[in-house]
Amino acid sequence: MLIGLGILLVSGLVAIVRAAASDSLVDPSREPDQVARRRGSLGAIIAVPVLGVALFGGARWWKAEDASYRLTIYRPLAADALVATGPGAHMLRLAIRDTTTQGLLSAPLMPDHGKMMHLFLIKESSMSAFAHLHPKREAPGVFVAAIPAIPAGRYLVFGDIVLETGAEFTVTTTVDVPAAVIDTTSDPDDSWDTDSFGVPAKAGARTQLTNTIDLQWDLADSIVAGRAVELSFSTRNRKGAVVGVEPYLGMAAHAVILREDGSVFIHLHPFGTMSMASQHAFAQRYR
Repeated sequence: MLIGLGILLVSGLVAIVRAAASDSLVDPSREPDQVARRRGSLGAIIAVPVLGVALFGGARWWKAEDASYRLTIYRPLAADALVATGPGAHMLRLAIRDTTTQGLLSAPLMPDHGKMMHLFLIKESSMSAFAHLHPKREAPGVFVAAIPAIPAGRYLVFGDIVLETGAEFTVTTTVDVPAAVIDTTSDPDDSWDTDSFGVPAKAGARTQLTNTIDLQWDLADSIVAGRAVELSFSTRNRKGAVVGVEPYLGMAAHAVILREDGSVFIHLHPFGTMSMASQHAFAQRYR
C-alpha cells in the first residue's frame, strides 16, 4: 500500500512539473501549442531522474539516521561464563561485555553490601539447587569464583553489579557445572542450598532451613501476574515461635524472585529492589 501511494505521489509531482513547464506558461484563454507541450514533456523527463535521485538519497539518509539511532538504544550487557575444572576446585569465570556504543562499563564499579558482584547460580528447570556467590574481580569486566559442592547440571547465571554512577545491572547467561570435587568457596559470605523444594505460596506454608528452624510464608494476598504484592516471611522454630535473625551482608534478609523460564529475575531486600550502593551513590550526588 505504501509503495502504491508513493508511486501515486511521484506521478502527481511529475504531472505538476509537466503542467508548470507547459500549461502554466500559456494564457488561460489559449490551448498549449506544440512548443509548450514539448517543453512540458521535457520538464517531466528531467523531473523523473531528479525525483529518483532525491528518493534514493532520502532513503539512504533515513537508513543512516535509523542506524545511528539504533546505536543509542539501550541493550543489556552480555556475559559469557566458563567453568575451569581442576583437581582442587571448579572455578567459574564470568566475562561481562558491552553490546552498545554507550560505554555502560566506562564508570568504575562500586561494592554493594561490601561485594563487587553478587552472583547467583540456580539449577535450570528443577531449581533444586541455589548458590549465592561473591566472585573476585580478575580484570576489568572479568570475575572469578570457586563453585561449591552443588549438583552437576546446567545452571542459570545472574550477576549483579553497581557502577559509581549509581546504575545497577544484572547480567545473565547459563553454564554447565560438572560434578563437585571438593566443597570450597572463594568468599566467606558465599552460601548455597542443594535441597530446595517447593511449597505453596500461601499463609502458613513452611520450608525447612535447618533441623530446628523453618521459613514460613506469612503472606495473605494471592500472587497474581501484573499486580503488586507484599511478600512476608518469618523464621520459626518447631514450636511455631518466631526466631530472631542476624544481618547477612547488612540485611535482615535477601530474596530472589525467578520466573520458571529464567526470563525474569529480581534480587530483593526488605526495603525494596534498589541496591544499597545505588542509594549511597545518589545520596552522595545530591547531598
